[in-house]
Amino acid sequence: MHAAAFSTKAPPPRAGAGGRLRAVDFDTPMSDTAFDCVACGACCFSRNPRYLVLLPEDRGRDLPRDSLVIDGERRFVDFSCGHCVHLQLDLTAGQAICTVYDNRPEACRAFRAGSFECGKAIRANGILGEKVREVRVA
Repeated sequence: MHAAAFSTKAPPPRAGAGGRLRAVDFDTPMSDTAFDCVACGACCFSRNPRYLVLLPEDRGRDLPRDSLVIDGERRFVDFSCGHCVHLQLDLTAGQAICTVYDNRPEACRAFRAGSFECGKAIRANGILGEKVREVRVA
């Protein structure tokens, strides 16, 4: 491929092991932007009431049974209100607090602030669920 085919703003992809192109430039440092999860909460919102499936690693977690949706052998955290049932929202203070933080599911533990998935959640749901859809459309 000719060098002019690449944007001057980003270096061209480099070949990794086996001569394949790498999707990620590992020489580029991660962003040093600090993320305040309590002021965001985007990852805790979804219009899918069964958005968060519990994994086998979650069996020993002390989650309130009434906060779960059970479908056969699968268990989900209830998102039927548009966000995680464990999310305590204070829109005046601009805070989203996880009420089961110490016992939060494995998927929540694995989620990393500033990750690709974090950016996707922010784009899809907005900060504090775009103020909970502008207070449920006033």
